[in-house]
Amino acid sequence: MAQLYDLHCHLGFAPDAAATALEAQRLGLSALCCTVEPNDYEPLRRLLEPTPDLRPALGLHPWQVADAALAAGTAPDAAAIATASGAPRDALPAAPSVAAPADRTASASPDGLGTMSPGAPSAHPGHIAIPSTPHDTLPTDLERQLELFEALAPDALLIGEVGLDFAGPRADAREAQVAALRRILAAAPPRSGRLYSLHAVRSADVLLDLLEEAGVLPAPGAGHAGRTPDEPASASRGTSSPTPHAPGEPASPSRGTSPAGHAVIFHWFSGTSQELARARDLGCFFSVGPRMLATRRGRAYAHDLPLDRLVLETDAPSRPGELLSAAGWLAQLTEALTALAAARGTEPAALAPALAATSKRLLAR
Repeated sequence: MAQLYDLHCHLGFAPDAAATALEAQRLGLSALCCTVEPNDYEPLRRLLEPTPDLRPALGLHPWQVADAALAAGTAPDAAAIATASGAPRDALPAAPSVAAPADRTASASPDGLGTMSPGAPSAHPGHIAIPSTPHDTLPTDLERQLELFEALAPDALLIGEVGLDFAGPRADAREAQVAALRRILAAAPPRSGRLYSLHAVRSADVLLDLLEEAGVLPAPGAGHAGRTPDEPASASRGTSSPTPHAPGEPASPSRGTSPAGHAVIFHWFSGTSQELARARDLGCFFSVGPRMLATRRGRAYAHDLPLDRLVLETDAPSRPGELLSAAGWLAQLTEALTALAAARGTEPAALAPALAATSKRLLAR
């Protein structure tokens, strides 16, 4: 079977990450090893120097951003932020209720499943006016993390895990999250070879807007499938299916990567089917793992997306100190491959070469 790649893991959480890395390399695993704080990046980079197939990524997780803002009591008031930026109060995206469960599958879609026809147009209603947040509204600890990210980013081609999470109480820190992500994207602008691994919970449309704003994804009217601002939503992105190609054949450079050669991966996508169609039509990739594929919606998304936009992930270990052996890591990747094949009605051996080809291309930077 083809080599297995994990395009979103947290190897640095493992208590004996160095030994696990060496054994994983011996087993033939390759991986994108994400960090959740920039001060974890350099230690992980040094730890992985003997294992070149395991690549460190520079990250600042939205949970770290939100929790720092909430703990400091500096999650900005929406009206104050709108006034400071000159935006009307009603231009802010409505925050979900803080009583909402902080899970990835709670966001509703009109079809009840979140399924997406392969060529269905996205139904994004228009770009959300997201006001800027003044730097002095961010807590000191978060400011230090952002400054370190900004210092490290010029030399980091792999970025992750970064993004937005508007579920549960963290929705109260949405403006701090947006402000932090704007600075992250400014510090790590699109360039040839850059790869982003993104977290988006109840926030996919806002995150896509910010990626377009930063030039990471093509803005509407920029010669992509996106619509121009005065074009009706019915003429939105994705009016035709992507051109299929043979299993195992790499996607052409124009499919799933920008003209500049950078790429975006949504980790464990859980948004609506319209948000999924929009991300697909903008050329994004999607990493899927056992937990996503354990849900009905996750399986539907994995079935509907083009194969050359899919890669495997484990998201393991899930917390600092959680054990992860190389054999257990391989077993999780094999489980993900088996579940993905079942969702697509095929055999794992039929999918593995295409997944490996896409993953190898994404990590070859």
